[in-house]
Amino acid sequence: MRFDVQHAIADPAWTPEILLSPSAVTRFARAAEDCGYSSIGFTDHPAPSAKWVRNGGEGSSDPFSALGFCAAVTLLRHAIALLGATPTVAEVAALWTEESV
Repeated sequence: MRFDVQHAIADPAWTPEILLSPSAVTRFARAAEDCGYSSIGFTDHPAPSAKWVRNGGEGSSDPFSALGFCAAVTLLRHAIALLGATPTVAEVAALWTEESV
């Protein structure tokens, strides 16, 4: 069984500086490796507002840059870019026409 870890989700101690500090990201990546996690993941939330972050929402980084950085400072070779494209309300509504129900 393999376990993965995602960076900075729902962490009450999260601050934007966590993603801006190479030493903090290095500590996270190496701690994940030392704890035996199989892979590291980063979310791709698009540039959250300051209000979102002030109210406890997590921030984001470019997942590909962050994962590349983590690969450079660890021996972990599995990476997860949690990318998701959700449909718009109009696209969902178009799927639920009377003909499709």
